[in-house]
Formats: sequence, structure tokens, C-alpha cells
Amino acid sequence: MTASLSSLFTPCLVLDEAVMQRNIDTVADRAGRLGVTLRPHFKTAKCIEVAKRQLHRNARGLTVSTLREAQFCLDHGVVDLFYAVELAPSKTEAICRLIGKGADLKCLVDSPDAAEAIAARAGDTTVPLLISMDMDGYRCGIPGNGAGLKRLANYIHGRANLRFSGLMAYSGASYGLDSAAEKGRLLEDHLGAALAARSTLGIECPTLSIGSTPAFMNAERLLGATEVRAGIYVFQDLFQAGRGHCGVSDIALSVLTRVISVQPERNRFFVDAGGLAMSKDRSTRGYGFDAGYGALCDAGSGELIDDLVIREVHQEHGVVSSRSGKPVDFSGVTIDRMYRVLPNHSDMTAAAFDKYFVIDGQGDVVDVWPRANGWEPES
Repeated sequence: MTASLSSLFTPCLVLDEAVMQRNIDTVADRAGRLGVTLRPHFKTAKCIEVAKRQLHRNARGLTVSTLREAQFCLDHGVVDLFYAVELAPSKTEAICRLIGKGADLKCLVDSPDAAEAIAARAGDTTVPLLISMDMDGYRCGIPGNGAGLKRLANYIHGRANLRFSGLMAYSGASYGLDSAAEKGRLLEDHLGAALAARSTLGIECPTLSIGSTPAFMNAERLLGATEVRAGIYVFQDLFQAGRGHCGVSDIALSVLTRVISVQPERNRFFVDAGGLAMSKDRSTRGYGFDAGYGALCDAGSGELIDDLVIREVHQEHGVVSSRSGKPVDFSGVTIDRMYRVLPNHSDMTAAAFDKYFVIDGQGDVVDVWPRANGWEPES
């Protein structure tokens, strides 16, 4: 198909395929240089067409964050999956159904209570489990320097319907660090701690899975890691650009919107992309690059319009004004004019939509790709 952006119903999600592919190639090249295997995160795009491109080089399998994602991937032929959210035992039956359909679906725990409850529900199905390690207090996990880790690993190893599959660490604190060197060292330090913990277990530990995107993009040595998880790199966003993890020109995702009201006397105009379309993520707030709820671009070229942001949102209204408070140039602002809005957080913004309108380098719509939204797998 080929269509113009002007023919699309707004608000809608626009994906620049060339920019996305450049991001994918950059990360794949880095994985190759570091000698590590990527396990791309599916949660950002939730789209099999994107995943196919991520799996092309230096990658194996996918990381998923919902069981709906896991089923979607399995239905499209991707069987090597890691559900990287601590598994609620009540979801064990759903996990077992997916395994029964052919998924090599590895799951995550950080407590003996969870492992015991999963074993009690799994029946004759063997559930592979990784243990989540708490490296920096950013998310869940069990400390890697205590006896609890070894006890949990040995408990899993000793159950007939569980399989100890390794350790996982997430360097989420990298997002709060300013220098590239600090971010890289954080992941290297976490890897060292995970390797040390693995050496104490006394049982086979086939997987040592580490992440995050900014830490991975700045690390220099990752010897010993069996895989690296990363996700946001595929689209990037304003927060990533503001923190120096990419450039604004690397942001592949935007929301197409139209002007619905103009109020020059109040130095503002309204678009039809509000809180539901952009999300209310304000991750850029408090930084010098605060972009409100999104930064406006020219609809055709995708070029950033300096100082023009969505300052506030209502459910279906986005209120556009200058970031600096200076007078807006209203000379080209007319009813029904189209803009593209770059998101603060691509994952959150994309979650409002069920498909991507894929554009080529000329800004023409060349394809439509569906997303795997929701949480519950189909029975």
C-alpha cells in the first residue's frame, strides 16, 4: 500500500521504518563488537514485524513482559521467550498451556514462596525459572550476595517440574546516572556481581541475562554474560535523547495529530492528541529538556519545531504552546493542520494504539503493522 499522511484518521501512531532500522543496526553492531547475544525486548513495539527485524543479527529469542505478548510471539513462530516479570503463581496454568503449545518459555522468580506455589500448580509440565537478582534497588529481586539466592536456586533445581535456568539482573539505576562511563561501569559491576554469585551456586547455571539499554550502550566489556536485554532502542524517545542515549533524529515513533482550535490571544492552540494518545508520562520534567507531553514536528519532514510542545493534556485535547513561554508564531497554524508529536516515553505512548502506520523516507505510508496489546493470552 501507499498512502499519504493527510489521509489518516488522527490521532494515530506513525513509525519511520528507516530510522527504526538504523537504531536496530546500531545495537546489533554493538552486540557484535562486545561479543554478546541480544535478547530484544518485545514490550516496546509489541509488533512481530519489528521483532523480525530485531532478530536478524546477533540476537536470539525475545524478552516479553506480558503473557499476551508471549502468545502473540509463539503464534508467529518465535518459540524462544523469556517472560521477564516475576511470575505470579496464579498464572502458572497459562504458562503451562503456552509451553504445551511449543513455547520454550523461561520465567522469573525472586522468592521461595513463589517457586513453591508454581511447582504446586505446574503438574506434569516443567517450568524453566530464572532468579531475579536485585543489583541496585531499582526493581524486584533477591540479593546476590546472600545465602537466600543459593537456597532458592537449589530448591528450583531439586523439583522435578521446575528447571533452574539461570540468573537475571537489571541495571535500572543507569537511567539516573549522568556520564556514559558511569552507566557502562554500572553494568560491568553488576555483571561481575552476578558472575560471583553464579560461582557460589554449585549447580549448572546456563543463562546469565543482563540489561538495560543505556548501560549496554556504554559498557566496554561484558565477558561472561550469555545475553543482554534491551528494548527502547528500537524507537527511542525524548527522554532517551535528553539523557544523551540517542539524538532527536533517532526517534522513530511519533503521533500524528490535527489542529482543532486556535487561540492566539492565549498563546496556544489545541490538537486532537490528548492524554490518552500521548500518555501522561512526564519523564522529561525536571530536566533542561522538559518537553511537556511531547514535542511537535513538521508532519511532512518530521523536523522538530523548536520550542513548540504539548504543555498540558485533557483526555482528548492537547494544549500546545511554547516551552519557553515566548509568543508562538501562529502564521501557519490553521484548523486541520497536521503535526507529528515525539513522545516522552515510546512504550507508554504506543500503548494507546493498536497499530503502526509505517512510513518510508519520503513520508509516505507504505504499510500497517498490528500491535499485541493487553495482558491475558487467548485460551
